[in-house]
Amino acid sequence: MATINITDALLTNTTIRAAQEARDQDYLDTPFTACQEAVHGKGAPSRNTGVRWLEGLGVGSHSEPTAMRDGYERINMNFRQTLKPFIFRPFELVFPIGISELEEEANQGEDATIELAAYRTKKVMAEARRRFEQYIMQGPLAAKVAEFSDFGHLNGVDYTTGVLEGVAPGAQVNSYGGVNKGSYQTTPGLQNRFANVGGNFSSGGLRALTTITHQLKLRAEHGLDGLAWFASENGLSHYHSTLQVQERYKMGEKKDGVTGDLLIAGVPVKQHPYMALTGANTAALPISFMSVDFNSVYFCWGKYKRDGCFGMGPWERIGNGYNVRMAQVLVKGQLWTKGFGSSALVVNAENY
Repeated sequence: MATINITDALLTNTTIRAAQEARDQDYLDTPFTACQEAVHGKGAPSRNTGVRWLEGLGVGSHSEPTAMRDGYERINMNFRQTLKPFIFRPFELVFPIGISELEEEANQGEDATIELAAYRTKKVMAEARRRFEQYIMQGPLAAKVAEFSDFGHLNGVDYTTGVLEGVAPGAQVNSYGGVNKGSYQTTPGLQNRFANVGGNFSSGGLRALTTITHQLKLRAEHGLDGLAWFASENGLSHYHSTLQVQERYKMGEKKDGVTGDLLIAGVPVKQHPYMALTGANTAALPISFMSVDFNSVYFCWGKYKRDGCFGMGPWERIGNGYNVRMAQVLVKGQLWTKGFGSSALVVNAENY
């Protein structure tokens, strides 16, 4: 049998290029990652990794004014501390890819071996993206995302560690990044917007979505830029049916009324395959719509020697008695937030 002579460098270069496609037969869209990339760019925002990351949070009033009527008034110098830090701890996990020496020989050729490695790389890369997306939207709802549990997530309906809660502003109590929202219930920027359609989209769903979107615009630092809606299959179908003749589309190159992107009060809406619908609380209050302001809530990728945004490392021989080469896909960083007031949940809109 012919000897296979493929260097680790050759295998690395070819499979990295193949992984850029990252599609397989289990392919599902990953709208959260796509929308973040549209706002910040691929692999951004990012930070050099360390033990923890800090984000300053301005709350309350530092001082009160003093009316000056004759110039001799005593100035009110009762200053208050207004800076509260969000503390984020970057976390990482890896997806391994392996190919044995026996498999290399069985494939009977360098091209066939490279093709096998490229296929496995595509498969692992696609699976990593799907599981990341699922965890960000649902939290630890599914067993297969258990290893992601040190990352932050958005599902604050089923979990007290989730960022976006399923109760009205002023009643939210979840904690994230060392900040308890219950301590800032009168601070609009630390309470996400919320609406409950009550299981009947046709009677109040459209009004709830447009009202919430206008509230988000008022609180979003960059207005519409950075806002995105995500919807369940039923939620988006009900919204589309309600609009009927007067459909609202984002027009662009090679887009018309059939191929355009649907909008909610001017904000793009994408169907998301991983909306939380079956959890302990979301079974009764399914998250049918979620709006994220990607200027305030996003995943910050960790970077040092390797790219934490699904970065692929080199192929290396394992050794220690194993005739196997292995590469790794790295996911590293943390869900980052500068505030919650310009993001929202609309629940219980699965029925028309």
